Amino acid sequence: MTSTWWWQGALDKGLGSGLVLVTGAGKLVGQASGLVRQFVEAIDVFVGRYLLLTTVGYVGLKLLKFKGLLVFDPAAFFQFLSTVAEAGPQ
Repeated sequence: MTSTWWWQGALDKGLGSGLVLVTGAGKLVGQASGLVRQFVEAIDVFVGRYLLLTTVGYVGLKLLKFKGLLVFDPAAFFQFLSTVAEAGPQ
């Protein structure tokens, strides 16, 4: 008794190359989408970490300023910058 599976008949007739092309294209699309997913996840983790760090730092500085432990005088800061700029590289 011979097999009656449709795909075996297709392979016997030489139609297997089309099947290889379709499955190969599917595998290629799957691998490409996997790489894109890994790239997007890496960006998401990077942005998430640094967003968290900058938020915590900003809230910490605001808390210190609110409690009076951090006094920021913009005029003194810019005077310091101009002094450093005038001194030039050592």
